[in-house]
Amino acid sequence: MNILRINHAICISLFITALLLSSLAIASPRITSVSPSSVTAGGLIKLAGSGFGAAAGKSEVVADYGRGFFYALAPTAWSNSSITVGVPDLGKRLRIKLRVIVEGRSSRPVVVTIKPDIRGVVHAERKKHQLSVGDKGEDIFRVINRSPGCGNVGERFDHAEIIYVKKRFAEAQFVALPARGCSRCGAIKVRWYNEPTGKLQYRLKIFERQVEGICQQRVRHH
Repeated sequence: MNILRINHAICISLFITALLLSSLAIASPRITSVSPSSVTAGGLIKLAGSGFGAAAGKSEVVADYGRGFFYALAPTAWSNSSITVGVPDLGKRLRIKLRVIVEGRSSRPVVVTIKPDIRGVVHAERKKHQLSVGDKGEDIFRVINRSPGCGNVGERFDHAEIIYVKKRFAEAQFVALPARGCSRCGAIKVRWYNEPTGKLQYRLKIFERQVEGICQQRVRHH
């Protein structure tokens, strides 16, 4: 009778142990910290936590760029408690949510802010207006953006400024600007005038956001 009780107790102990091990085995990954939480486009961040697995394998870090667009980030280092990934600017939202997904199990999201890389380029064309009787009109500047290929870097329109070369009794102002981040951009329109004896010469400085081309094999559907 005592032997049966001992065997019964051992069976219960083994069963409880198996349940605990099973619950640990299927536990979802957990992110405890992200550093830094704000990163320059293309920079690296480190996710610390648990349950990531010893190597990437079928696991991955997926970023939610908003409006139903999800993208797998490329890891540079991976362990069960730490992952390092690059965070590209894809020309979409700059406040993104990251999740670690291990064999279909997902962590809670963490928020990362991308600091865009914006560079100014002075437009080669100079506009000159000078009539002794005064004048007014509109100038049109075309904005050309080419979508970069997978993993390559391209430019997207961000904003523009008017740079005066000469300005006397004259003025110029924007009346139409493309949307920020546009891939198929409309024209920039500048309305100007100069009074009699006025002079106006100006150029545009166009600021472009550096973006990385999307790799279709890294797009995810959730």
